[in-house]
Amino acid sequence: MSKFILKNTNDGICHLYFDDPSKEGFLKVGQANQAKFVRDSNPLYVVLSNDNEATKTLFGIIDNKVFQVTMPKNSKISFIDWTCVYERNKLTYTMVLKQGVFEETLLGKRMWNTLSFPSNMEYGKLEWTYFVKEVGNEVELSHFLGGKIVKLGKYASVKSNSNAKIFGVYADGLIDVFNPNSTEPEKGKPFESYCDEKGIFVPYDNTTKWVFYPGYCLLGKNAAYELKKVSNAIVISLYRITGHKLDLIKVSQNFQFKSTPYRLLIDDMYYKINLNDNLVDLDNPVPTFKKKITDFFKKL
Repeated sequence: MSKFILKNTNDGICHLYFDDPSKEGFLKVGQANQAKFVRDSNPLYVVLSNDNEATKTLFGIIDNKVFQVTMPKNSKISFIDWTCVYERNKLTYTMVLKQGVFEETLLGKRMWNTLSFPSNMEYGKLEWTYFVKEVGNEVELSHFLGGKIVKLGKYASVKSNSNAKIFGVYADGLIDVFNPNSTEPEKGKPFESYCDEKGIFVPYDNTTKWVFYPGYCLLGKNAAYELKKVSNAIVISLYRITGHKLDLIKVSQNFQFKSTPYRLLIDDMYYKINLNDNLVDLDNPVPTFKKKITDFFKKL
């Protein structure tokens, strides 16, 4: 395995050598007043700098070939998914070897999602780093997976939530959904809508795109609701999820959420939720005992 070797001489200069096991001897590639490995346990990346200079030089080894790149002294250098990245003017770059030639690649602005339980167990990481890069009037979304750059797509905007998801929003409002292991958008299936603290995501027909309904909540796989304050009252709107659309079922300020069993009470009618399949019986609401009595006397 190729590696770098540092050697200090009595004149205060640190010399950087490239050790290629396929060749005899060492090849000197640089020198400076100061030198250090980016990681002590990784002999493949070294930073050289001089006291009287405003820049520093990063040396790296990829596939037994050496690259060097100069950047401001305050630039951050780090590793993401085993790949060395560095910053310049608040943007993140990396070096990529293509057909034997090194190419500096602009990744864009560095973003991240902190993953909490159980997402951190599901995806095997505590933090998900991704990048957004302006390309014309669009934003290109990418991340690292298996040490490789994965370009996920170009969008009008990119958003994230607290559920380990990133959303690429198209100009028409449709959305691509990604997780930390994505190489392509997640494809939804009927009755596989999900929600976060800002709204619900409903699959758009038989595609990889989704529709976002801000402010709505899921009641079950086939039903959603919205709560709004009207005057001094809270009003509920109950909807059936039909494909990617929400069809209005009921609007009322007379409602309650009930447990044991879980159900929604609106205007003295129970909408039962089957916990086995998480479906709401929207077609057969059951009247309360009070309503049964009231309706009985109305018939007399």
